[in-house]
Order: sequence, then structure tokens, then C-alpha cells
Amino acid sequence: GFVTVANTETADHGATILKGNQKVLSARLSDAKFFWENDLRVAKAGMEEWAEGLKSVTFHNKLGSQADRVERIAALAREIAPLVGADPDDAMRAARLAKLDLRSAMVGEFPELQGVMGRYYVEVALKANPPRPIGERRRGAGRQDRHADRVLGD
Repeated sequence: GFVTVANTETADHGATILKGNQKVLSARLSDAKFFWENDLRVAKAGMEEWAEGLKSVTFHNKLGSQADRVERIAALAREIAPLVGADPDDAMRAARLAKLDLRSAMVGEFPELQGVMGRYYVEVALKANPPRPIGERRRGAGRQDRHADRVLGD
């Protein structure tokens, strides 16, 4: 079930509003299922398609592509990792994986899922638990989570 609020009186006591909302919700969930299934195919193949795709996404016209950004974040993560007791190779790996979901169909349609979907795709791709920062790097992107954990580069 779900809840919808409409500040309107209708002759059918909201039946038309409810039916319309059910159709919209059903369509969105169907879209999400389609994107999930297609993205899983890319994830199972190793996500190289998404890594390549980041090269064609401009981060900033003076700073290059998202792929360039990822490499800068990875280099910084490698340097900073020993200072916080983390393994430099793990930090670099996490940084390289952290932005791949930007190219997924799910995040393209539902941008608020950036980072959340990345964790699931990495789990599928690597058949292992991803480094902790991948699932947490976007927590806090909403207005209510101002003090949530962040990862370098966000």
C-alpha cells in the first residue's frame, strides 16, 4: 500500500485520484525494475561500460570529464589513506568504483539513488562486500542529513 494526500473534495470521494496515483506508482516501479535488470547485466560484466562512459560526461569544462575527476579522487584517496589508517590500494579502488553508478540507467532516471545503487552494483560486480565508503558517500545529499558521512571528492 501507499498513502497519498489530496486537498480536494471530489464527487467520487477520491477514487479517481487514487486510481491515477496507483497508475503512476505502478509505472515508476515497472521502470525501476526494467532499469535494475538492465543495470545488473552491466554490473555482472564488470561495469567497464560505465567506466568508459564517464569519459564522455563533462564534470566541468575546465576540469575535464567525470573519469578525470575519478582519477583525481583516487590519487587523493591513495595519499590520504595512510593518514587515517586505511589501505591505500583499497582507498584507490573505492574511489574508482564510487562514481560508476552515474552511468547506470537507474541513477539516470532516479538521481537521488546515486551511491545507493552503486553499492548494490559493486556487490554484484565483485561478488564481495564493497568498501564502506561506496554506500555512504551520498548519504547526506538530502536536506535532512546535513551531518552524514562523506567521502573525499563529494
